[in-house]
Amino acid sequence: TEYSMAARKFDIIVYGATGYSGELVCQHLAADLKRPARTWAIAGRSRDKLEALRDKLARIDPQYSDLEFIVASVDNDQQMLDLCALTRVIINCAGPFFRLGEAVVKACIAQKTHYVDINGEPNFMAPIMAKYHEQAERNNVLIVLACGFDSVPADLGALHARTRYGMDTVKAVEAFLKFEGGGGGLSNGTWTTLIESLTNAKSLAAQRRADSSAAAAAAASSSSSSSSKGSKRLLKSKVHYSKTF
Repeated sequence: TEYSMAARKFDIIVYGATGYSGELVCQHLAADLKRPARTWAIAGRSRDKLEALRDKLARIDPQYSDLEFIVASVDNDQQMLDLCALTRVIINCAGPFFRLGEAVVKACIAQKTHYVDINGEPNFMAPIMAKYHEQAERNNVLIVLACGFDSVPADLGALHARTRYGMDTVKAVEAFLKFEGGGGGLSNGTWTTLIESLTNAKSLAAQRRADSSAAAAAAASSSSSSSSKGSKRLLKSKVHYSKTF
């Protein structure tokens, strides 16, 4: 069943809430934003894990002892449709996204629910944009990809440079990030994503070259029909990572 935005039970549902990143998102909603329990919910595949997470959140604030949870699997289309019909926005934290993400995007578009995720997987984003852009546009649905750490430093760095120095002054931004700590490591989802990205690096590079060529052709066509004074110019950003233990 499809519901209007005004009739949605929740403002936000965090899907994949019991994973490493999903739990951090829920803790932020509870501890930092103090989001009222009636306005959001948690969802995932395991009832036991969802109950355990709710108990953790209740220790932050007793109101979350009544936080609702929904059991839903990406392998069950009807469960995903029912889940997305309950909320205005899905925050998807269930990775790896190249395996699990498309079902959530598809259900969100069908139910006219806005979608945000934390993925950092170009091999997921490129086909999703190509396949679902027009459908999302027709349904007036926002599909916002890559809102996790992989993209945020580059985006915020570029925005800061543009705001402070202006587009005419800054042509590119490079950020150098260093992680220090004893122990730690990558989550299972991040490891899986890394392995998949390396496996498909050649095909992804070819796709990027094709996309760049298409974008350049479109830009050339656009610039030939408008003055350069009013044209928009992209600000390039790049992030370098290193980690020490």
